[in-house]
Amino acid sequence: MLLPLGIGLVSNDKPNLTLISLSAWGTAYLFFAAWTAKNASFRVAQDFAALWPYIETTDWIEQAIEEIEREFRGPRTEFIAVAAVLIGLVLTVSALAVDLGYLGLHWGWAHPQGAFSLGILGLTLERPDILYWEWVIFGSGYAVLYYVSARTTFVATFLISITKRLEPKNLHAHYDPWQAPTVCYCLDMSRTILLFWAGISLSVATLPLIFGTLEHFLQIVVSTAMFFSLIIGTTVFILSEQQIRRAARIAVIEKLETLSRDLSCLRRADAASENKYEMLKDQFTRLSGAKASTSYVIVILSLTLPLLGTLMKIIVDWAT
Repeated sequence: MLLPLGIGLVSNDKPNLTLISLSAWGTAYLFFAAWTAKNASFRVAQDFAALWPYIETTDWIEQAIEEIEREFRGPRTEFIAVAAVLIGLVLTVSALAVDLGYLGLHWGWAHPQGAFSLGILGLTLERPDILYWEWVIFGSGYAVLYYVSARTTFVATFLISITKRLEPKNLHAHYDPWQAPTVCYCLDMSRTILLFWAGISLSVATLPLIFGTLEHFLQIVVSTAMFFSLIIGTTVFILSEQQIRRAARIAVIEKLETLSRDLSCLRRADAASENKYEMLKDQFTRLSGAKASTSYVIVILSLTLPLLGTLMKIIVDWAT
């Protein structure tokens, strides 16, 4: 952010203030995203630490850890992040240069002489006074932002690796599987990740408020960021919650079947048998009438609906 100002002062060039402002926004965004990610990671680690003493069988956690190590610490994560940086920079710099008048955008198969064409897309250099070094500095800064964002987006799907390994047998020891610590803490982790993505989406939504004139830039950056933060984040939450509920629901059914057999076979010949019968009957009644843990679908809607207005405005402006 400061480097273009210093170089411009020494070389008597006038760097573009919009690029510097975008660098300032990117710096603030990166600090906020890092702070939010750190807090979310700390909360998830706390949930794991609190959950560990209550785990009946650790095999599903061990399998999940092996899958996380295999999926997210290999070269594929780096490849996805680098590919996102390359694609994101080309699209971002091109769109921003068009918005600032440095490049001319031409749609169609026929392009002016000297245009760089890629299919129906053509670009021509409209202003030869472009300062290439400030664009290199801007692109380098956003390359870091895109790299961190791409890695975080991919790694934040780790929760599915945990919840899909959860089996009903892991909940059998609990009186009410819906209220088992495993279910409660996994749902807490899922909600923490969702709130993290909601915070990222809200921060990205500030771009149109500050840089409303950069139509092509906003169309690419905001729509892409909203898709990965909201759509993928919400999808991960829904899938993990479904996997948790599936395991808890099956555990309740199996527990009811076991209680039903015990009740039918139990003979109430003495006071001890009578007490055991009443205890099993009470547990059967509670489980058969138990309600599932609170769903967060309403939370998702309350987080996403305010952001749809901003996204629709961008789409309408672009279409116009």
